[in-house]
Amino acid sequence: MLDENEIILQLNTRVRRLKFSADIEHLFREFYYNRFLIERRFALALGLIVFLLSGLLDYYFVIDAIEKVVVLRYFIVSPIIIVCSCVVVVKQLSRYQQQSLAVMVICLGLTLVMIISLAPHSSSLLYFTGIILVLIFGCCLCFIRFRFALAVVGVIGLAYNLQMQLDSAYSLSTVSAHNYFYWGAGVLVLGCSYLMEANARATFLYEKLLKKREQGLKDANESLALQASKDGLTGIANRRHFDSKLANEWRRGIRDSHAVSLVMIDIDYFKKYNDSYGHQQGDICLQQIAKTIAEYAKRPGDLAARYGGEEFALILGGTDTVEAGRIANDLLGSIRRLAINHNDSDVASVVTVSAGLASIFPGGEKSPEQLIKQADQALYHAKGAGRDQVSISQ
Repeated sequence: MLDENEIILQLNTRVRRLKFSADIEHLFREFYYNRFLIERRFALALGLIVFLLSGLLDYYFVIDAIEKVVVLRYFIVSPIIIVCSCVVVVKQLSRYQQQSLAVMVICLGLTLVMIISLAPHSSSLLYFTGIILVLIFGCCLCFIRFRFALAVVGVIGLAYNLQMQLDSAYSLSTVSAHNYFYWGAGVLVLGCSYLMEANARATFLYEKLLKKREQGLKDANESLALQASKDGLTGIANRRHFDSKLANEWRRGIRDSHAVSLVMIDIDYFKKYNDSYGHQQGDICLQQIAKTIAEYAKRPGDLAARYGGEEFALILGGTDTVEAGRIANDLLGSIRRLAINHNDSDVASVVTVSAGLASIFPGGEKSPEQLIKQADQALYHAKGAGRDQVSISQ
């Protein structure tokens, strides 16, 4: 994942230079390949059709050398265009896309230069216009990147000038005029290619930056949601999360026809503990108890929560009364083994808890509120029966 500061640095310093750092450049090439793939396919198909149909003009303007032109156009250059087009559109060969486009356009341009050398001077202007169209086609419609467009314009331009130098029939004024229009068109085409690539590079970075910030916002929202669902002191689920989880497990119990068990837990004589040891030590005690309860919420359907004050709750989704009773009794033993001193307790010298257990198969007129009520009643019974024990709702 790209760092946001690195993206901004590349955006401010590298876009105009049309060159990113190596790791980002690799990602940009993949982006550039996919971004204009449909347009390139259309342009290649259109270009091939126009190139093949243009052969009809050869029979009118280059009739004296028609055999050479036909061989050149249809048996040499057309296969090259088809091969290059295949390379451009095949995903596995995407790394050679720009090189293939450049080779194809150069071949088109050189073909027209060679036809000009075979055609009467009266027809040369037609094919010269074709060379300009080839530049526009390759650099603008096929989205050739700037450095490859520079090679295309340079190679075709030098080849055309060489052809004019070898043909003594071209006057200086004709050569000058052709160069003026060719290089003028070349500069315009290169400017277009530069702007398109620079814009594509900026778009690529802005998209990366947007995704980065969207991910940051998503992470922040998830963090806030997590904080909103946790108890600030103990770090386990709060009452809001408890209500939501119980409702979800209730619906799952209806769907899967299994029981939902709830253990309500209350610290024995916690007010006396606070009065004797202080509220700071009381908070530490709550944190230790909460951590121990959380260790028993092992499955996706389980949840340990602080219900309020010194009262906790343990949801055991898909757990029947027998298994839930075993878990509750093990939990009480684990809390005793914490050996948190409580000299003012009437049941033990260490902190203990009382627990009320209720299990219900959801459905019919039963509700989560009924499960909570039964567990609360069982907890009340456990406290009335001497505390430090589990009472199971019947």
